[in-house]
Formats: sequence, C-alpha cells, structure tokens
Amino acid sequence: MPPSPPPSPPLAAGRIYANYTATVEEILQVGTITTSIDPVAFSERLENILNERIVLIADSANISYSSLQGVVRVYQPGYDAQIAVSTTALIRRRLTPATTPLDTSLCDDNSVRIGIEILMETESPEARNTFMDNFDNTVLPGFIANVTGSNVHASTCAPSVVSAAGRETVDAPPPPPTLGLRTEPDDPLSPTVVLIAAIIGALALCVCGGYVAYIVLGRNGSDEKENEKGGVESIPLRVPYTTTESNAGALAGKKYFVLSVGGVPESANLDL
Repeated sequence: MPPSPPPSPPLAAGRIYANYTATVEEILQVGTITTSIDPVAFSERLENILNERIVLIADSANISYSSLQGVVRVYQPGYDAQIAVSTTALIRRRLTPATTPLDTSLCDDNSVRIGIEILMETESPEARNTFMDNFDNTVLPGFIANVTGSNVHASTCAPSVVSAAGRETVDAPPPPPTLGLRTEPDDPLSPTVVLIAAIIGALALCVCGGYVAYIVLGRNGSDEKENEKGGVESIPLRVPYTTTESNAGALAGKKYFVLSVGGVPESANLDL
C-alpha cells in the first residue's frame, strides 16, 4: 500500500487549492531502430498507447476515464524530450514530494525512451486515495508491440508507479464588485446642522399643534351655540327592512326606511 501523502503546505498569496491529484509515471525503452520512422505514424501510435494505458488504469481502478489525462514524451539518446503527445494540455501542477520514486536504473540513456505520465484529479480526497490503493494492484503491460508505427517494439525499463500526490493550485477568484455602494461610513453631521434641524422641527411641531387646537376648539364652540338655540340635529339611520307576503306589494322598491332621532323629517315616508 502506498504511503499517505503529507499534508498540503501553505500557499502563496492569491492562490487557493483546487482538485486532489495523483500522478502515474513509467518509462518505455525502445529497441534498436534500424529503419526510418514516419513522424506522423509515430505520433499516432504514441497517442494510441497513451489512450490504452488510460483505459486500462480507469477500468482497473473503477473510475471514470474523464478523471484521467496524460502526456507522452520521447527522449532521443543523450537528449531531453523531443516529441510530446497528450490527450489534453497537461499542465504541471504543484504536487507534494514523490510518494514512490520512479526507478530509472534499468533505463539506457543511449537508447530512445518514451516517458508516459498520467494525471488523475478529483474533487474528493477519498476518491484520490482509493485510486492510489487500487492502482497499486494494477500491473501495466511491460511490452509494447509496434511502438513506433514501423514495427519497432518497446519494453518497460521503469515500471509504472504513483510518483506523486497532492493538490492542484489555482489563482484565487477576484473579490465581488461593490455595485457602486459605499463601503465607508458617512461623515458625522456638524453641530450647527443638528441645531438648525432641531429648531425647524420644533417650529413645525408648534404650527401643527396650533392648527389642530384651532380646529378642535372652533368646532366645539359651534356645537355649543347650536344647543343653546334648542335645535336638535337629525341623525339619519338606515335600518334594514324586510318585507312579508302581506305587504310585499305595498312596499315594492322600499327595502329601507329613514329613522330620525328627535323627530320625523318632512321627507320621511313611513308605511307601517
């Protein structure tokens, strides 16, 4: 079982952690090439090899193909990678130190070598760790037939391992816009402004109070004068009236009558 990855280190300012990752690496060593190689056929064959590796790993680890991506690099004798073929644009991510170093002691630097790197990434650390455990029991084929597209074979000189595990880092999102709203508190009002506002409010309150008092006192005075004359104000009340079969004809269209307090008004029409 591979060792558990160490905790994620602190990040620089402006960076945040994203997906959890695990990197699978291996190196294939190509046999002696005695014939010319068609670059187009070679590239197509390398892409097929990479896809075959991805399918095999995904099926063995019981994960989705979409969670894997990879790149293939060709190392000429005495040189660094000359050709690179990838399923997607594989970007080097910040990873923790290697969990299992890739053993290249059996690789011959004087021969053509093919480096295969496959990256697994997921939002869940548990899914990443399960992938690492399952891959530890997966044995990829150590012999690749027709690796160049011109009937040249290759064998594994550095067996596949989970060489690194960690987390992807990305730029932190920008802060949300302020939408024109002020974030700073308003300046406090000066004492002069507060005093003037208080005076205006007091004057307005006095004027409104005087007006209300005038209306109330004036109306009460008018009522007292009317009572001194002996007059009684008629208060019309509308009372529902229900007809019966005996007087329905006489009261057609007269469902209400007017009752006057203090006397019957001249306009009243009572049929009792």
